[in-house]
Amino acid sequence: MWNVAFFMPAQRDVPLLVEATQRDDVRVLGVVAPDRAAPAAALAEVMGMAVWSDLAEAPFPRDTLLVELADAAAADCPLGQDLPDAAIARGWRRLGGDDFRGLLHPAIAESAPDEDAAQDPRPQRSSEAEAFVRSLDRDLADLAGGVQDLPGILAAWTATLALRLDARHATLALLRTDGSLLLAEGTPTGETRIEDADAGATPWREVFAGERQLVATEQGVDDGWQLTAWPLMSLDEGPRTSAPRAALAVGHAGAAAAARFQALGTILAPALGLRCELLRRQTEHAVLAARFDEVTTAATALTAAPGVALHDLADALRHCCGAIEVERRPADADPLCAGIAPGQWLSFATPGTLPRLLLRAGDFCWDLRGKQRLHAWDAAHFTGDDAAAAGLLLAATCRGPVAAPPIRPEPAPHPEAGNSRAPAVAPAVPEALLDLLAREMDRADRYHGAFSLSAFRAAANLGPHLSRLAARLRSSDRVFCHDPGTLLVFAPDENHAVAQLEQRVRDALPDLAGNAGLRMRSGRALYPGRFTSPSDLVAAALAALEADAHGD
Repeated sequence: MWNVAFFMPAQRDVPLLVEATQRDDVRVLGVVAPDRAAPAAALAEVMGMAVWSDLAEAPFPRDTLLVELADAAAADCPLGQDLPDAAIARGWRRLGGDDFRGLLHPAIAESAPDEDAAQDPRPQRSSEAEAFVRSLDRDLADLAGGVQDLPGILAAWTATLALRLDARHATLALLRTDGSLLLAEGTPTGETRIEDADAGATPWREVFAGERQLVATEQGVDDGWQLTAWPLMSLDEGPRTSAPRAALAVGHAGAAAAARFQALGTILAPALGLRCELLRRQTEHAVLAARFDEVTTAATALTAAPGVALHDLADALRHCCGAIEVERRPADADPLCAGIAPGQWLSFATPGTLPRLLLRAGDFCWDLRGKQRLHAWDAAHFTGDDAAAAGLLLAATCRGPVAAPPIRPEPAPHPEAGNSRAPAVAPAVPEALLDLLAREMDRADRYHGAFSLSAFRAAANLGPHLSRLAARLRSSDRVFCHDPGTLLVFAPDENHAVAQLEQRVRDALPDLAGNAGLRMRSGRALYPGRFTSPSDLVAAALAALEADAHGD
């Protein structure tokens, strides 16, 4: 296991940072950057990495691999000039960015020449594939630094692939969580096309279901064009994903050209699968941060308004959740709504009908119908993220004066005493939190990730401070209200620095509550662990509160 820290990364280095966080043999300790607001540093913080602006503050142990990613101009700044002395004094091992990439992807050693070398083409193919992968890395770094949207990156990349493969066209297919495909096609002349597709269509159905390559003659082509489609498993000296989430289809002029590509394909497919997965992860983090900011801004505007008209709230729900239609009605007017507990939600989609999201708010129910994708990875139906966004907007209107419906009194503060006991009837865990934990547990199991869930309790009503607390944390952290006196904070890719997160919350809540003497108790649950379900994880975090293992 290598202890690794990154020194002054640029935006082009973000794929390398993402890759490092996904490996079993790398422990990322953090990033050193003079400007924490710089794009690479900000994205590193979103991904859960600690960021320091001063070498003296960085708590890296001896023998840490300090990967230097600064260009010549940046390295000449005061921070760069301090690096040699600091590295010697602290016992860090300096490593260039290219050297670190070589450490992650050691080149296949070429065999010494022998009499059989001329008859065995495998070493030459391996060397050719290694060089090709390195060139793709450079292409992707250049594209990711200049194009901000995922479809644009993929489209430009497929055009580059087609050119480098001497192909008629190249098509990347990335599988979404709702089963649809995002297709990006490019030609050697630079023509690109982006479209949605059904994963059950040919040839994707055979590739994703069979998890093996498919070679066929393209329909409607009578000049010998061959189509080769590969499932792109995310392999990198570790266990593969449970099923392919990407595929590459390449059209070649004739069987000979297709055979040359197929000879390289067994080496290229895992590498391309890893690149696609890293790009997917990078854009997921960026989308999560952007959506959190958007919903927080809308909720803040609703809270600050002297009176919130229903059409303003409906517009916010359409904009932040992708809903086509929004309607509010009495809960008892709809059997489905009547069966939903206040504060809970229900999402469903059936073939031939518009997807729906129902949210219960007091005696009323909000019905969101029809879903527009908000970003390239978004599902065509409403998800737990959409419900969480809608819940935050509805909660914002309850904290300020609204025309209708009438607001019920807030529940009494959570009882807090030295030997306080849990209520006889435990409050319901927010469905949005359980949905989030289920996804993140699956993600952690797939990619060897980690996350933390921290619980905080005080003798005060903490619910009204939910959004303002979230604004003081990282944009990737999620805050939920379990009961009036208890909050739950989810932190992705975070285990080793969870104590710092908890201290930030303990520092922020007394200020937000206007009570400098407010005493907090906190507990935590870390994943991976012994937990088998989201409910077990929440119960462990709440049990740690009772033990007062991490309280003041």
